[in-house]
Amino acid sequence: MKKFIGIILSAALALSSISMSASALEYGSEWSGYTNDAKSAFSDVPSDHWASDNISRAVAKGWFDGYPDGSFHPNASIRRCEAMTVFVKFLGLSTNPNAQSSYADVKGDNAWAIPYIEAGKKLFPPREAFNGEVPFLPDQPITREDTVYALVIALKYNDKVPGADQSVLNMFKDQNSISALIKPYMAVAVKYGLVSGYDDGTIGAQDPLTRAEFATLLSRASTIGFGTGGGLADVAEPEVTAEPTAEPTTAPTTNPEPVNSAQISGRVVNSSNAPMQGVSVKLSDGATAVTDENGQYTVSTSRTSVTITASYEGYVDAQITMQVTPGIVNYAETIKLVTAAQGTVSGKVYDALVQNGTIEGAKISFRANGNTTSGDVVAETVSGADGSFSVSLPTGTYTAEGKKDGYSTAYVTVVSQENAAQQDITLVPVMEGTAFILTWGETPADIDSHLTGPLSDGNRFHVFYRAMNASDGGTAAANLDRDDVTSYGPETVTILNQIDGVYRYTVHDYTNRHSSDCSELSKSGAKVVVYVDGEYKNTFNVPVNQGGTIWTVFELNGNTITPINTMSYQSDPTAVGASGSTHSDAALISETTKEDK
Repeated sequence: MKKFIGIILSAALALSSISMSASALEYGSEWSGYTNDAKSAFSDVPSDHWASDNISRAVAKGWFDGYPDGSFHPNASIRRCEAMTVFVKFLGLSTNPNAQSSYADVKGDNAWAIPYIEAGKKLFPPREAFNGEVPFLPDQPITREDTVYALVIALKYNDKVPGADQSVLNMFKDQNSISALIKPYMAVAVKYGLVSGYDDGTIGAQDPLTRAEFATLLSRASTIGFGTGGGLADVAEPEVTAEPTAEPTTAPTTNPEPVNSAQISGRVVNSSNAPMQGVSVKLSDGATAVTDENGQYTVSTSRTSVTITASYEGYVDAQITMQVTPGIVNYAETIKLVTAAQGTVSGKVYDALVQNGTIEGAKISFRANGNTTSGDVVAETVSGADGSFSVSLPTGTYTAEGKKDGYSTAYVTVVSQENAAQQDITLVPVMEGTAFILTWGETPADIDSHLTGPLSDGNRFHVFYRAMNASDGGTAAANLDRDDVTSYGPETVTILNQIDGVYRYTVHDYTNRHSSDCSELSKSGAKVVVYVDGEYKNTFNVPVNQGGTIWTVFELNGNTITPINTMSYQSDPTAVGASGSTHSDAALISETTKEDK
């Protein structure tokens, strides 16, 4: 887990534009009556918890509450409506108990938060309007970048935002994950010591903030104080509307593309993997779409990280979260909807580099929704002697986290349902090198990994099922661990000695290789996960509802991975690496004819 090292907040003035309550910031005396005896005890926050003291301080000031069962849920993500409530209490903003909501999506179970949201709505970044409505997204986790935006305003540093030198962000290797709107705010926060990064060199802009992290952030802020300019008075009222618009009724629906937008294309299926038409798909930024007869949807977003929710009457809502690259089509993981019932998740844990090798004693934790890497764990189990595991869970979508000493932690989106097919987890040993792990569904049975890359003599190697190892002047260059011909995978290709030049990774539908009119590969649920030196880097999902027996996935040059995501046809496995892209790949394949399987 990344260390939360980043919060150092700077000093001085009180906010003259807000009315302070007893629980607001009172600099110089705020902790005068605080002692260890005043600490709040929570069943899930032991005294040696890293955030114990900061949680106790935040609760003592009235910014946070615990749960009725005596717990605090320190690792749970904090929802946007909850975060706004904490900010309002933290700043001591006046609230109107009779306030009417400006946001159409703040209602029902979230109506309690209306006074807080209306009091503090200037603190959160403005959002694009979709279908005439600007959403607040009360149930979505607040991200670190949204929290930084709020802090810069709340602590009166937003007068420094115009003309901010964003080059300070170059120190973070994930700086491109910061939304364009937030970058100058993040630059100000870093420059003036309001926030720093993680100890792994990242800023984690799109990561959800946990309750423990939020309590720590505010506790530290309360001991230091404000800047000298800006504040809420300098922020315009956000433009919102309380009038909801009707859900789209035609398929497919695409929202107007905002500036610097990206497209997301995905597919929704039922428990039998049949496409579902008419499913409502909604992004966390408010964009919506409806699936067509192929179960496909296409929608635009200006965010670099979104949560996608699929809903259909009689089925359990399913959510996945994905990172988005601006300016291209991003392919989402296929979403599976199941009916309400108790189900199971079962499978095996495999070693990515050992053919048919299973792992005993791996700890597997489950969290609600897809691609959820933090928050409450709803179930846990340990893999058996043959690597197998099984848990019973209410039907729906979950993220399985696999851990074992000596291996990188893996996260896999799984679905709990009755009579569920095997859902395996692959762990990558901590090692030097770049590994590409291919997995897919039950059909097609035989899908192959292909990697082409440069050799020191100017030629290129081609690693695939008939040439599973490549060498460069006697040094191992790359290898394929296994050739899976009976569905699911995994197949792992590893670059063992990377040199200058372009490496291209491609997936071939060997089962249907002789077809020139086939879309089975696009329906396979194929996924490629990239690890560098044992650290997770990227996930690529196969383009949906497109014809082709070849999926040219990406190219790697140095540390840069360039998505290609094109589909084409090729019957000859020896020629796979050269097709599906406009990029040159001279001398790709040797002239030696390779025999079929």
